Amino acid sequence: MGNYASGPPKDSGGNPIPVGWTDDPLVQDVTPVKKTHIVELRAALEALDGHYHVFNGNNSNAESPDVAVAWAESNAQLIVDQTPPKAQHTNEIIGFIKAFDGHNHYVPAYSANSDVYAPGFAFEDDPVTALVTWVKASAHEQLRSHLESLAAHTHIVCCECECTCTCTCTCTCTCTCTCQEQCCSECDCGD
Repeated sequence: MGNYASGPPKDSGGNPIPVGWTDDPLVQDVTPVKKTHIVELRAALEALDGHYHVFNGNNSNAESPDVAVAWAESNAQLIVDQTPPKAQHTNEIIGFIKAFDGHNHYVPAYSANSDVYAPGFAFEDDPVTALVTWVKASAHEQLRSHLESLAAHTHIVCCECECTCTCTCTCTCTCTCTCQEQCCSECDCGD
């Protein structure tokens, strides 16, 4: 039957991955650093944890390998005007973005894995080093851009010749498999 492209990812509740940014764009030496900037990045990553895709009306399983998003300090522990920006906060976000690079999905309806989503994300500051790396608008904008890409990414599943079958035609040509919906019933005689 061919290939099926997925739609963009859905969170475990079936919703689109949220990407919305306060102070967009960030302006170096103008936009103050805010708790909400980190919380918004975290929200997008948390929604990607366990995300799935829909291929021609068929749901995939969650991402493989599984990316379990968790934070050393919860959002509640980030206190406005008290908690300073920490290298750890940004390094966690970078680490989870990297973890989603190279994932795929199993699609039970086709008994097949999707292609791998692997854009090879690069980071301006990696790792961020406490008391060394400056807080930069450009580096934070890059994180936003990578999360926008993850929130919109798609996959392809190829269901052609994924099944094992026996050719039922009587010609001497090569039998070709089609999707499991109509598994292996055609001959390809090169016409």
